Amino acid sequence: MDEEDSNGGIANDDLEDVAVTNTGGLTFDKRIDRLHQSERIDNIYGFTRYKGFEEKIGWLYNIQPSEVFDEERRRFLSSLDLYFIGETGERFKISVQYSPYFYVGAKLGRENDVYAYLSKRYNNKCLACDLIVKEDLDLPNHLGGLKRTYIRLKFYDIDDLMKIRRELQPIVKQNSEREKEREQHPEASLIKTTTNDLHFGGANNLIEKQIDSIVDLREFDVPYHIRVCIDLKIMVGLWYGVRGQLINDTQSQFILKPELIELPEPIVLAFDIECTKMPLKFPTAQTDQVICY
Repeated sequence: MDEEDSNGGIANDDLEDVAVTNTGGLTFDKRIDRLHQSERIDNIYGFTRYKGFEEKIGWLYNIQPSEVFDEERRRFLSSLDLYFIGETGERFKISVQYSPYFYVGAKLGRENDVYAYLSKRYNNKCLACDLIVKEDLDLPNHLGGLKRTYIRLKFYDIDDLMKIRRELQPIVKQNSEREKEREQHPEASLIKTTTNDLHFGGANNLIEKQIDSIVDLREFDVPYHIRVCIDLKIMVGLWYGVRGQLINDTQSQFILKPELIELPEPIVLAFDIECTKMPLKFPTAQTDQVICY
């Protein structure tokens, strides 16, 4: 879907060191250890990280969500590992950094208020906050090209996205229930709104009205690897020219090579695990056992 930037992103200048994250309860040191262990395992299977500036031809046959640690900003950044087979059969990989995001829907006419609140409230967690015009399939006559303004929150990593999502979901639910009540009992809601305006004023009332205008979350449940592949048009089973590092921002880290059509012969290990389970239930690691023959 086409997007139009209605406002430039607000970058976060107050970068803080990462001490503890919600990645499975792992501390900073354990996240670093996990990255090193993943790198060692890939090296064992021949997937050395390509760090060169020159273009290298490779056939993409696997992807894996990952993260990298930015030494300059002292932060973890979400990334996608791409695994390639080269023209001569060698194996290598590169990491593509891409910021996860989701959209926040506001009441019509209150988009700027919600944008101001979110950009200030999550300044240390969001990489950027933008106003984006997108097609809304829920609008009547949406086939006519009707569009709506959403607030896009971009994050450094999935951890921050999950934290903010969990914080906003109850707000959206509460506001949706309040909106249904207002539609069913318009007189009562009018009296309640007038009473609140009389009793509360100033900055607190403004913040409350901004929060009350948050009515929807969109694309918050798109898996990270799918998000990156959709946005960057990454497709497994095709040839690409890739670079481990970029000389400048005008270069692309990978370029599709449609003229290359001959397929390599990858070695694939396929396996299936059979296990016990309760009737009409999915297997769980806590109670079910792997069946050995």
